[in-house]
Amino acid sequence: MDQKAIQAVYDNTKLHLENDKFLVSLGGEHTISVGVFKAFKEKYPNLSILQIDAHADLRDSFEGNSLSHASVMARINSHHPKICQVGIRALCKEEASFIDNAKNITTIFAHELRDQGLMDKILNGLGDQVYITVDADGFDPSVMPAVGTIEPGGIKWFDALKIFKEVCKNKDVVGFDIVECAPRRGEVQTQYNLAQLVYKLIGYSLCQ
Repeated sequence: MDQKAIQAVYDNTKLHLENDKFLVSLGGEHTISVGVFKAFKEKYPNLSILQIDAHADLRDSFEGNSLSHASVMARINSHHPKICQVGIRALCKEEASFIDNAKNITTIFAHELRDQGLMDKILNGLGDQVYITVDADGFDPSVMPAVGTIEPGGIKWFDALKIFKEVCKNKDVVGFDIVECAPRRGEVQTQYNLAQLVYKLIGYSLCQ
């Protein structure tokens, strides 16, 4: 994406928030979250973010592009929110160093998803108000096969729902996005499951 596109996303997000809408953003490229989150952060200054993802997305740039899907969380981090990343299982040395030195980022790797105290770690890594960004590749490929950058060993369906339900129960979730679906001809599993996820997240967010 480029700055013009992100600005357009920001402007439209801000308009809906000014009209007190509960906003759900659905997209392809994860960089849309940069414009969306900027508008949310202006309305909710203490906003934190829960990131479900296979990748850390903390590169300063990727292939010369600082507005790449691999850099989305680095751009969001410039707004200084508390960030909790869940399901990470692919990152570069630059991102590992970034995480090690950041005081506002809690990273839960995929191999830690069954650890005792997981939910406490997630909840402690977030503030009272939460925005959720879901990269479809955060899920295991058996659940979401049609994604842009597939990685084995992701979050399973009911494990993810438990996380979302507990976060919505204990925090004020003000909005969310779901991104990085890459539809495949003749296969609708991912699209169907993501539609179910939208339905679930709206219910968890508004009915807790």
